[in-house]
Amino acid sequence: MIFDCPSCGAILMFDPETGMLKCESCNNLYESGQLNEKTGCHTKREQDNSIDTIECNIYSCTACGAEIIVNDVESSTFCSYCGRPTLIFSRIDNAKKPQYILPFTVTKERAASLIKDNFAKGELVPEEIRNLNVEQIRGIYIPYWLFDIHYEDEQLLQGSITDGKNTRTYKYFRRAESNYSQIAIEASLRLNDTVSRKLNPYHTAYLKPFSTDYLSGFYSDMFDVSIDKLEGQAILRAQNTFDNEIRRSVVASNVKTLKKNPKFEITDLNYALFPAWFFTFRSEGKPYTLLVNGQTEKVVGNAPFDKKKAIRAFFLLGFLLSILLWCMIYPFFLIIKTTYFVTGLYGFILAFLPLKHGLKTLNTLRASNRLTTLTSTDQYVKDRQGGN
Repeated sequence: MIFDCPSCGAILMFDPETGMLKCESCNNLYESGQLNEKTGCHTKREQDNSIDTIECNIYSCTACGAEIIVNDVESSTFCSYCGRPTLIFSRIDNAKKPQYILPFTVTKERAASLIKDNFAKGELVPEEIRNLNVEQIRGIYIPYWLFDIHYEDEQLLQGSITDGKNTRTYKYFRRAESNYSQIAIEASLRLNDTVSRKLNPYHTAYLKPFSTDYLSGFYSDMFDVSIDKLEGQAILRAQNTFDNEIRRSVVASNVKTLKKNPKFEITDLNYALFPAWFFTFRSEGKPYTLLVNGQTEKVVGNAPFDKKKAIRAFFLLGFLLSILLWCMIYPFFLIIKTTYFVTGLYGFILAFLPLKHGLKTLNTLRASNRLTTLTSTDQYVKDRQGGN
């Protein structure tokens, strides 16, 4: 969806700060209602099944296979997922039109500042983060399905109550029903579930009716998982919330559920887009990605580090700490007049403990970096299929 500025003719982009379309040239702000669309995404209705779709330009990455919707104002060809400059126009295609959208409220500049504040400190941080190129940060709308679920259940529970030295077991019966609104389930099958969960929460109270205006200046991902595969996740989330509330209503300890008879119904289902900023770069030949929730400013990911420098630093620090500790307790060995063997044994133990802590910290960093690297995200972006 592209609009021309009525004042100077330049391209208008959606501005997260004002929620309006902003001219990149003269900085004028406009509501989209009275503006004329130039090119890009537009809505149409399929005659066969009355489903609204948006006809959009699809761009593909020749390196990793990502397929995303990009409007015509996109000047850079960097792929948001693998970081390589290989994004090329692929085709014009139809994608299902979302009912709702959470517009970006976090600007690109703010996202860059958050990434720097979280990751740009320390000697082991790569230059790609220290000298972050704002133009490599991409805003992408991630697809979600929103489930409204009616859930009811009759449960028999058991709990214990202690009175002085006596503990008695009681049984409790509970019957309740509840309506859960807009349970958001991320609709990208190949996107790492841990990464998407860490982006939460999104506040659905600020959902807007979908308009292609919000896409101007941003990428939009296409859902690639069928609804029936997500229903179980939504129902399970409603069930866990319901069961927790039932157990909380029992004033006892060691509460257990003995029997249950749940009934549920999906009362409404809507398709929505949620905002996230992606910063992708390559370090030592591997792609990395850091994400920022485009609504709440939550940062997800972990910065890579120079492994050789990290190992040297951990061992050097451990060695220095060992010497320091040994020097502090050496006078004690002189007082008790122990043998050289025992003194050396204690020195070895003191050397081992800091090194063990250093190795544990190094393994923790490695585990955290597994979420940041795009090994799993590569599967998410390859062989993309929209409109399933």
